[in-house]
Amino acid sequence: MHRFIAGGMMSNDQIAKELDLGTAPAEYHLLMLEKALVIEQTEGGWRATTTGLLYMKNVEARS
Repeated sequence: MHRFIAGGMMSNDQIAKELDLGTAPAEYHLLMLEKALVIEQTEGGWRATTTGLLYMKNVEARS
């Protein structure tokens, strides 16, 4: 989920569809990622924060 958002802003519906999730589970996970400060909600949808982008960079470097 975080990787999709880091790739560009997405709406709740787009994320749920992309990951084949229902609306409630998608919203739950989005809120958890927001609490972890790796994503933030904007008028255009969800986007990765600077912290989230750095996290993705470090995770991908270890893979």
